[in-house]
Amino acid sequence: MGDTVDIAWMLLNAAVVLVPLALGATLLYWIVRLAVKHGLRSYYAQGNREPGTVSPASRTESRA
Repeated sequence: MGDTVDIAWMLLNAAVVLVPLALGATLLYWIVRLAVKHGLRSYYAQGNREPGTVSPASRTESRA
């Protein structure tokens, strides 16, 4: 009976450590994935503009 309780406690402790770790890793993965996706979209959008055009973002920064 004692071994069964010890095994149950070990599994519970492993779950307490592994579940938040997995959730944190998943959240970090999605944040990085969306940031890279947004950055690539901005990069390619900037590359497809005609030379000499000014982006709205740079226009706003020059006023400040």
